[in-house]
Amino acid sequence: MTKSEYMEALQNKLECFNRELQQEIVEDYEQHFAEGIAAGKSEEEIMTELGSIEDMIRELPEEDIVQDNGDAQAQERTEKTMPEPGRQSYTYTGEYKTVVIDGGIADVRLKQSDDGQIHTEYSNSDPEYCYYQYEENGIFYVGVKKDQNSARAAKRAVKFMLFGKTVKVDLDGSFEKNFEKNFWNVWNGGGSKDSELEVRIPSGISRVEVKTRSANIEAADVTPEELDIRTTSGDMAIRHVTVDRLSLNSTSGDISAEQVYSGSMDVHVTSGDMALDHAETGTFRFQGASGDISGNRVRGNSVNIGTGSGDVEFDGVFERYNIGTGSGDVDIRVKAGAKEVRVGTGSGDVELDVTEVESAEVTVSTGSGEAVIYGADGARHHITMGSSTVGSGDCKVRVSTGSGDAEIRLRG
Repeated sequence: MTKSEYMEALQNKLECFNRELQQEIVEDYEQHFAEGIAAGKSEEEIMTELGSIEDMIRELPEEDIVQDNGDAQAQERTEKTMPEPGRQSYTYTGEYKTVVIDGGIADVRLKQSDDGQIHTEYSNSDPEYCYYQYEENGIFYVGVKKDQNSARAAKRAVKFMLFGKTVKVDLDGSFEKNFEKNFWNVWNGGGSKDSELEVRIPSGISRVEVKTRSANIEAADVTPEELDIRTTSGDMAIRHVTVDRLSLNSTSGDISAEQVYSGSMDVHVTSGDMALDHAETGTFRFQGASGDISGNRVRGNSVNIGTGSGDVEFDGVFERYNIGTGSGDVDIRVKAGAKEVRVGTGSGDVELDVTEVESAEVTVSTGSGEAVIYGADGARHHITMGSSTVGSGDCKVRVSTGSGDAEIRLRG
């Protein structure tokens, strides 16, 4: 499949959604292709990074579907909606294995409940959006959506572009107030400035899914078996989380994670950055286009990082490292216990510190770049447009660059 065919399939799948969302997603995908091609990737590689269109479509909020009131699936649900503005708090006593949270435009905070019940708190000053909650097939759904019955939706409005985003202002005599709210909303990077949803879940939940569009997500002190967090342009902050599997997916938002303990951690970012501090995971996988990734005090079995133009800076304890970038630079500090280190770049530079490893065998290959290996004997080994091996040991280090330079330091 070519890029043209892929984008045509994307646009066809988006036809049932509102035009504003269609435009936003198509522009994000076009940007991903542009950044990937600039980093030397093929169209096929970029499409693999973007993933299945159908999977992405299933993650989109239902309120953005342009449909009539005869939606049978929606009618089958038993749903509670609370459109009135203000702060609302609710408690749910049922037993659930899965919790699905769709914040939409509201910032979401996920916390632990200490009484075995689910607690939600919704704060909102915009009557155009409402809180909802329902249960289906033993799954607890909660979120924020546009109130289709609101009289506000019927008012005349004007739309215009502000800092690259579409802003709607109602022409109801309160132009100044609405303009100010929308201006600060866009200026601050998205989301509803006055809309927040807090959900507290008990221990014993098997799976938790959280998603927003342009709003931020915070998760702290929770322990589900699986935690899946997705946002389009909002930021993520993950703190003190213990899970079997952690999945983080962001288009343009930044991700910060601290004191995270998981059996596996999968992160997909298009243009946002990620900072990981004090974490322990079996397998850490990161895939990004132009976002940077930094890791500090990270421990696990294996780390796999791939970026287009993003930089990689990592300091951790892993048995196996597999790092690849297009034009991004790589700065890795390898700890004792490492068995295999593989680093490859197109035009990015590489700095590799292996001084904490007792013995290592380093093989470096360069195209037009220059490589320097500071050997255990104190000698400096220069490699230009070729390949060379220095040292011996159980830890095998392989570094390859196209036009980028490389500097590797061994234990002296």
